[in-house]
Amino acid sequence: MVYDMETTRRKTDSVTDISLMIANENDPKQRAFLIVLNSINLALEANTATVREISVKLEHLLDDFDTHVLEDERLVNQGRGAWKVVAWVIGIAQVMATGAFFTQRNEMADLTKAIQAELISDVQLKTRVDVLERTVTSHINASTKKEP
Repeated sequence: MVYDMETTRRKTDSVTDISLMIANENDPKQRAFLIVLNSINLALEANTATVREISVKLEHLLDDFDTHVLEDERLVNQGRGAWKVVAWVIGIAQVMATGAFFTQRNEMADLTKAIQAELISDVQLKTRVDVLERTVTSHINASTKKEP
């Protein structure tokens, strides 16, 4: 509990003043009134002290709350930054994957053209070999028919 000196002095003075008034009063009605007034005064002073104590605790709670809010904001901002990094990484990965796809597609097209050219060359060579074999075979057959 935090009390300032002025409040403590006023509290003691008022209790002493009312206590002196009660002790000096001869009229029973006035004395009863002063006793009620003293009990109200004591209750108000206790209430004021309680309110001050609650106020101090509330200030501490508000400070703690502000600290937690700042920490949460820091984490949220850190999360936002992380999402930006993730978005950039995913974007770069997509660009790289697209580039790799087009490179592979072009290489496959080049390979297909090379395979087709080789097939055409093989077919041409096979045709030449077949023509030569037929020519040789026909010359052999023609020379074997003339020999008898």
